Amino acid sequence: REHFHCLECTNKVFSKKEEMIRHFKWHKKRDESLQHGFMRYSPTDDCSDRFAACSHNRKQTHYHCLKESCDKVYISTSDVQMHANYHRKDSAIMQEGFQRFRASEDCGQADCSYSGQRTTHFHCMREGCNYTFKNKADMEKHKTYHVKDEQLTKDGFKKFMKQEDCPFEGCKFSRVVNHIHCIRPDCNYVLHSSNQIFAHKRKHERQDHDQNYRR
Repeated sequence: REHFHCLECTNKVFSKKEEMIRHFKWHKKRDESLQHGFMRYSPTDDCSDRFAACSHNRKQTHYHCLKESCDKVYISTSDVQMHANYHRKDSAIMQEGFQRFRASEDCGQADCSYSGQRTTHFHCMREGCNYTFKNKADMEKHKTYHVKDEQLTKDGFKKFMKQEDCPFEGCKFSRVVNHIHCIRPDCNYVLHSSNQIFAHKRKHERQDHDQNYRR
């Protein structure tokens, strides 16, 4: 007798072609939902093995978000696409070195000025940086700051903004003005403008050259 085995399911056999086609479409729709980061469940599916408290289980077609720490579930495909776009934007923000927290999310950072305010805000995720901000437009500006800071470090300098603590002991400019420390060994020079960097860098280069020449 003609019958059909599903090669993706365990023990799924169909005697009617219509049932086979219906099951094929079920797989197709589930695969499409997985591309958006969701698991699709039809009314005949049991989702309780993964989502125990789901109120839609065996009642209607619904979609569970599979992103880590996300418990969102939707019954509308338009809501699924909207939520998938949210995660895509989040991923793009993470690639830039930042993390976004929605108004409904608690960032859990005690030192964050926006914690508990129920407002969407962003955290810089770079090591040693505690910068937070609300305006997404500030993201590019802060990223540029880090790019310049990395270049400064390569050149032997470290810049500190007036709103941050300067770790150099006894620095009288800490939390007073923006300033730049030379971080070369045995050098305590402090610069107040990036225009001074080139001249001070050249001074060290001449000293290094003279020392190498004497050896």
